Amino acid sequence: MRSRTARRARTTARRTAQRQSGVFIVDDVAFIRPEHGDAIAAELERRKIHKGYHLETLADVLLRNEEVFQRWRRLGLKYMFLGMEAAQKTPSYSHGATRSIPA
Repeated sequence: MRSRTARRARTTARRTAQRQSGVFIVDDVAFIRPEHGDAIAAELERRKIHKGYHLETLADVLLRNEEVFQRWRRLGLKYMFLGMEAAQKTPSYSHGATRSIPA
């Protein structure tokens, strides 16, 4: 596991271990690359942290990485707020680029 991914997983697990019964995840960048979402899930599983997770992500990310979200469902994922941006094979947002949509 790359150090950045490992650090993100440990930080998420540490913050999630707090007393709140639910966690709202708004950083869907962790789910664009399935290995990041898997690394965070693995750390939560290792620490036996199960909560009611709520997360915001893009619909195309969900469709491309269904197995990651199934794993999160077993951890306690309850709600997902889905963005309905245009599906792309290589999402421009993952590279920091933006794209306008013609009217």
